Amino acid sequence: MEKVKNKINETVDNVIKNPPNLNIFDKPETKTNNKKKFIMVTLIILIIIIIAVVIYRKIRKSKTKPVFLKTPTTGKESFTLPSNNIKPGSNNYSCSFHVFIYIQDFDYRYGSLKTVFTKGEPDYACPGLYLAPKINNAIVKIYTDQGMKTFTVPDLEVKKWVHIAICLKGGEVDLYYQGKLVITGLLGNNCKLNNESINIGGEGGFNGLLYQLNYNPDFLSAKQIAKLAKKKPPVNAKYFK
Repeated sequence: MEKVKNKINETVDNVIKNPPNLNIFDKPETKTNNKKKFIMVTLIILIIIIIAVVIYRKIRKSKTKPVFLKTPTTGKESFTLPSNNIKPGSNNYSCSFHVFIYIQDFDYRYGSLKTVFTKGEPDYACPGLYLAPKINNAIVKIYTDQGMKTFTVPDLEVKKWVHIAICLKGGEVDLYYQGKLVITGLLGNNCKLNNESINIGGEGGFNGLLYQLNYNPDFLSAKQIAKLAKKKPPVNAKYFK
């Protein structure tokens, strides 16, 4: 009996000193930890992919749909914007331009046609945006296979940011003022898009500001233009001195 008791005590001591490896309990925990690690790694990879896609799209958009004049620029200066980032539409007969302008007054250079911008030289502009010589109208000129076509956007407001959009597609043109379609015109033939630079101002330009001159190789819809016109240009007093 004493021997049996000693044997039991010896066994207990051995168990205490050298506990068994209970793998049956470790495996589920290990699997759970591995699963958590897998999920974390997957999420990190997905986040990296999403960030890369967003950056790629922004870079691609800046190349195919450039935005010029990202701060308000005086309309009295004359300068040229390079055409490197200005790519024609898929059919070479579609594009859209839109811009915010702030007109201080129409007295400046009274009696003269006042250039806001032209795509290409004035005689072949496609398109060209001007202010009328004497009254508060915008003049849009578009060069076509049959020569220059001219359209008028009436009643521009002064001392206020206004949004003007010119959308071309083949022999059609849509003109927008403050996000609303004001003219749908037929050109009689295809517009002649060019690969020339954008000219801002010219011969003194106009008394006011330009902001965010946008180019898009597509013919934008009325819904798209209405959304773009809702953006708010700066109101900082330093721009209106």
